[in-house]
Amino acid sequence: MIWEAIQRAKSEKLNLDVVWLDLANAYGSVPHEMIQLVLRMYHVPEDIQVMLDDYFSGFRMMFSTNDYTTNWINPEVGIAMECTLSSILFVMAMEVILKAAEGSAGPANLGGGCSMPPLKTFMEDTAIICSKEDETRRMLTRLDVLMSWRRMEFKPKKSRSLSIRKGKFVETITFTVAEQQIPTVSQEPVKSLGRWYDSSMKDTRRGAETLELASESLLAINKCGLQGKFKIWCLQFMLIPKLLWPLLVYDICSTTVEAIEAKINKYTRKWLGIPPSLSDVAMYCRKAKLKLPLKSILEEYKCGKVRLLTMLEESDDPVVKTVQPCLKTGRKWKVTEAVDEAKECLKMKESITINTHRKGLLDNCDDWVVSADLPEWERHPDVIRKTALRPDIVIHSASTQQIIMVELTVPYESRMEEAHALKEGKYLDLTKELKKDGYEAKVMTVEIGARGFVGSSVYGLLSKLSICGNKRTKATKTTSRNS
Repeated sequence: MIWEAIQRAKSEKLNLDVVWLDLANAYGSVPHEMIQLVLRMYHVPEDIQVMLDDYFSGFRMMFSTNDYTTNWINPEVGIAMECTLSSILFVMAMEVILKAAEGSAGPANLGGGCSMPPLKTFMEDTAIICSKEDETRRMLTRLDVLMSWRRMEFKPKKSRSLSIRKGKFVETITFTVAEQQIPTVSQEPVKSLGRWYDSSMKDTRRGAETLELASESLLAINKCGLQGKFKIWCLQFMLIPKLLWPLLVYDICSTTVEAIEAKINKYTRKWLGIPPSLSDVAMYCRKAKLKLPLKSILEEYKCGKVRLLTMLEESDDPVVKTVQPCLKTGRKWKVTEAVDEAKECLKMKESITINTHRKGLLDNCDDWVVSADLPEWERHPDVIRKTALRPDIVIHSASTQQIIMVELTVPYESRMEEAHALKEGKYLDLTKELKKDGYEAKVMTVEIGARGFVGSSVYGLLSKLSICGNKRTKATKTTSRNS
């Protein structure tokens, strides 16, 4: 979202200040008094407060040299990194400070009616985003005061600032924190949440760097003494995942990814000992009879961009919904068009499925009654009881005079077809008698093997009873387990 704010300010020719702040000794500088304050503010039960107070009061440390060793000291600050509560307590402590500071500046104006909160934080990484210089300075002063109050501090040397005026980067505007000047991104680029930011405000260089990284890594794998199949393993499970992160977070066009894949394909053919004439389709096809366990970095790149766009479109965050970040993938392939096309295909598939859906056996009426050959179930209808046969389940409708008889057999798996034929022959005469009396009768025999193997007749019965999809799968598994 920070990158999107910078791009909007650049394209809309707006003013924007972004300051990345680095917290010194993040976990180790949180006072224990502040933890208790936070627990009370968020209404944590008193028993938990007492337990955590006892836990942190038990922290002890000492310093030892060759000549002298200190007594045990209670540090009174710091959250143990290995503690399972460390992340939760740290986030709660930071949230209190950020809530106290967020009123120092208004939302950043991104144009087109879009705005963004002035503070963006993930764990110890804090970023200030403001449209006015005085608000940025006020926010920095407020955060500095709050951190000093809690005996915490920012590191100015590791913090960075970026100022945009009328859509262009301005280097002359600088900010201070802890009475020290914050370097600008033109002096030293900054990496925040896996993305690099510099004064160019473009990702062109990142595409070239990723291509160079791929070339150097492929050459290094090729020079190692491993066999070809192990080199393929290094490529598929080490290099490609490493390359996918920059391809996901940066605006790298698809032609650059195609160039990377061309290099990968060249080495893959060499390591597998296959001729150069073998097409890329044969290497990465998922529908062919002979499928190689290889993944295409181009397809992974496209899938990653589609997932990211879908996640952003369906996000519940009001800021993300309003801003709607734009993902740039070049002219050859556009992620928005690919997502729209996929959605249209799904709609068409659903429409075709609805139009071609066959009516189930129970769709003609709504007065169906189910009876079973069990003491606690309702008795079979009179037309069945007057005969000597007792089907396991009878589904009947008085209004339409329809009768569906279900007969279960539990044979050995090798005798399923034979058992099916015997049961159908057993109820053939009864079916004819019911048809003479004016009933529309059907016999459906199902077989479940003695060892739990469910025959295809069970699947067919559930489908005809309009039990489809996950419900049908779940019913089939339950039937197999209960048998």
